[in-house]
Amino acid sequence: MSTAKFTVNRYQALAAVSQGKICYNNGLLEPAPGYDWVTGETSQMTDDLRHALRDLWAADLIDIDTHHLFERGHQVRITTRGYPTLRAWSVLARREYAA
Repeated sequence: MSTAKFTVNRYQALAAVSQGKICYNNGLLEPAPGYDWVTGETSQMTDDLRHALRDLWAADLIDIDTHHLFERGHQVRITTRGYPTLRAWSVLARREYAA
């Protein structure tokens, strides 16, 4: 397990997972597997955000719920280790945005 250090991209990715905006496409419903927005999100997911999500998964801050399938893939959820990280990063993000 690796450790994820704060970056704005990682914070935004973790916040999006916490808000239920991210799913993981396993390749069964659409051709390319990987992280994507849930149905209803209209913006294009960037490669930077996908890399940040991969980093969060490797650090055990998010997990893919293989028991529940959304229209566009599996739900991605924040782990118990991810909650305190999100709180700590929220403080850092406020400082970052204020600068």
